Amino acid sequence: LLDSPESRATPALALFAAELLTDQTLRTYPDAGPAIASVPSSVEEVATFARALSGEGITIHVLAHVEAELLLRITIEDGVILPVTTESEQTFSGEALTIWSQQYPFRYASLDTAEAILSNEFRQSLNRLGISHGLTKRALFVPEIELQQLPANLISICGEYAGAQMPTA
Repeated sequence: LLDSPESRATPALALFAAELLTDQTLRTYPDAGPAIASVPSSVEEVATFARALSGEGITIHVLAHVEAELLLRITIEDGVILPVTTESEQTFSGEALTIWSQQYPFRYASLDTAEAILSNEFRQSLNRLGISHGLTKRALFVPEIELQQLPANLISICGEYAGAQMPTA
């Protein structure tokens, strides 16, 4: 559903499909009770919530890694769900994510050596793990499960870490 022509043509549908892949992290569903997980009841329910939250000055980036090793991004900004974006391989690479996942974030604990510092290993480890959307005042990243191990503050935006440029969650 997420990578279908229908979802690409209808950003609210893509948002709904991505929300199903994120363990419903964009919103909690209080009517489900404390022990029972609930899924969104409609495309419009998710879209309405996302529009309202983004209207509070928070840009929402919903991220999903699809089978073709591409990153789909649905951005909601100022109450508007923007067109679905497929990030270029230079911006985000599924292969780079696989390589990163084999060592990081755990390896960051040992990057305090002179060799690691001189080789700029930290920055190099995050090459091609970014998005192409411009800077905002605040950003909420909603990654699907496979991407949740990548800390939101380390996602590259305009060549810099998101967390160094704006508050992120």
